[in-house]
Amino acid sequence: MQDTIDVLRTGPAINPSPTCPTRLNEATLAIAPPCVYAYLGRTTEAFGHSAVSLPMAALAGTVSPFDTGGLVKHIAPVKGWTVDARRAYLAHYSWPSDQIGKLIAVYPTGAPARRRAYLNTDRPKVSGPHEIWKTKEESFIASIWTAPNEWPAWLWEGRAPNRLSIDQNLVAWSCPAPIYGEILEISAAATEPEDVLWFEWLMPKYVDGGVSALVQSLRGRQEVA
Repeated sequence: MQDTIDVLRTGPAINPSPTCPTRLNEATLAIAPPCVYAYLGRTTEAFGHSAVSLPMAALAGTVSPFDTGGLVKHIAPVKGWTVDARRAYLAHYSWPSDQIGKLIAVYPTGAPARRRAYLNTDRPKVSGPHEIWKTKEESFIASIWTAPNEWPAWLWEGRAPNRLSIDQNLVAWSCPAPIYGEILEISAAATEPEDVLWFEWLMPKYVDGGVSALVQSLRGRQEVA
């Protein structure tokens, strides 16, 4: 529970263990410094039973139109390439996060139907990012958006070095009901003015029902944003 409060106050931080899967994937792909990872528009309970939603502008880092960890273990055919080839592929399809507005105008585009399809995690109409950002370099051509790959292969991923800061950017959050109950008790018992104000700001942003309910609650604004 305290971990959840810490994240809501200061933002998600990296896993400090050098042997955790994320750090090992970063070593393989030459991602440095260590990062906190977020998806644009979607997530799932498979990544945890609690989640926060932030505006795109809150991310200060790098974005790519696929799950980078998947390049190591899951996304065919890139997962079978040499380390150098996988690193080059990631570098080619990585952009500064402040370009995300222009990037999503190209994929999935501003068309409502395309945005809905993206938020539904439907498979794109093209086979990979090389068909969106044209290239003649064969080493950057890979049909990663086709079967057998699944939706993490075509969702935008953001990477924030060291910590994904929340500050005043929190849009919404959710966690399991027992944890929420404990946080509610702590907020009711707060006496320090700074804590009282923070909880007054935080609690109305809670979405009951867990991660799936949080994702669904944001659909309307994401489809037209």
